[in-house]
Amino acid sequence: MTTPTRPPANRFVAITRKAYNLLGFSKGYNFLYFCIFGGALLGFCLARLPLIDINGYMCGGGPGGTLPGECYYYVKSKVAEWGIRIHLIGVLPAGILAFFQFIPIIRYKAILFHRINGYLSILLVLLGIAGALMIARHSVGGSLDVQAAIGLMGIVVVIELGLAWWNIKRLRIDRHRAFMIRAWALLGAPITTRLILFIAAQIITSMNMVYLVRPCAQIEYMLESTEMLVELYSECASYANGSMPEQQAIVEAGFNDGRPDQIGAALGGAFGMSIWLAMALHAACAEIYLQCTPKEAVRLREVSHQRRLEAGYSTTEEDCSSAQFPQ
Repeated sequence: MTTPTRPPANRFVAITRKAYNLLGFSKGYNFLYFCIFGGALLGFCLARLPLIDINGYMCGGGPGGTLPGECYYYVKSKVAEWGIRIHLIGVLPAGILAFFQFIPIIRYKAILFHRINGYLSILLVLLGIAGALMIARHSVGGSLDVQAAIGLMGIVVVIELGLAWWNIKRLRIDRHRAFMIRAWALLGAPITTRLILFIAAQIITSMNMVYLVRPCAQIEYMLESTEMLVELYSECASYANGSMPEQQAIVEAGFNDGRPDQIGAALGGAFGMSIWLAMALHAACAEIYLQCTPKEAVRLREVSHQRRLEAGYSTTEEDCSSAQFPQ
């Protein structure tokens, strides 16, 4: 950890610098990034913790639940119910724990806590990814683009966490930092997905020409009335009389009428694009941040070099490792 040598420009800068120096930050912009991105991750995970109560808070019909129609699968399928439960029990606590992993003073002064907390957050993320894969088939409509996004995010995060773990075991702290930043940047994509999603859904509403296919059973679950289902969707009559339980209907996407089936269609139609765009933005931001902080990478590389020498690693082995994983 380095301390700034330039005198503060004014009293506000002096107070702010003293505050973030107490947390171990030496640069104001690093503290700002931590507050924005780390604060968003912590706030989101804390706010979504009640969703772990699947049958109560999430699917109880309150305003803080999930997207319209999602709970149909959670209450009808044990696989989906346990999938979402495992996913939330994994990723939400992991996000809270990860917040403390990026506080420098903890890494410097509480190394044992940092290690234990890191291992625990990795295990929780892996648990959450397993749960996400269990519900991917039906998640927000379960279209192929959504399933592909969930699968790719899970694969990339597992690889990055694995490389982060491998490098810290080899005392390559600089690379451990880089892969952890990449992994958690991607894990934060669902937060941005929601911001993009609601904007895109409003655009879909204004177009008045977007339609999605949904199972009649799911539409009935949202409308809570078989009579209204048949009245609005005549093609679901065969579902209502039991002759075609798998019958589907075309739903107009939009917010205008305030109907849950149409709102769910609008959100479902925009979700695939939203999650792919969010993943791309977060991956790009992680690389931009790493490129904008080369001094920290150099400092950690020097620390890594010294610790590797103390641990008995040869210079030749370190050079070969650098050749395989260029910075």
